[in-house]
Amino acid sequence: MKVQISHEERKAGIFSKKTVYSVIHKVEFSPEEQAIIKARKLGDIVAWVAPDPRPGMEYAVKISYLASLKPTGFSIEFPTILEAKEYAEELKTKHFPNLKAYLTVSADVAKTESFEL
Repeated sequence: MKVQISHEERKAGIFSKKTVYSVIHKVEFSPEEQAIIKARKLGDIVAWVAPDPRPGMEYAVKISYLASLKPTGFSIEFPTILEAKEYAEELKTKHFPNLKAYLTVSADVAKTESFEL
């Protein structure tokens, strides 16, 4: 899995022209990961819940959505640069590693184990 996270600052709004800070992330799954997603039908699994620019809303990021991203990637806007940087760090240290671990565990069916207590 290859991940790219970038930041963008721009003016938004017709009249207010307030500054917003975007976190753009792109994912490229390896052929093996794509095969796991297809074979195990993992597309509808929610990888994580991302904040939505609309107050009080959230966005469920599904594996199928990440797998189908165009070269532009997936962008989420934040009102402050701190929130944008915190989300980017969360992607890097939590969400993408968890997704990678989930795909790795999903690759094989668990084997039979025997043990004594």
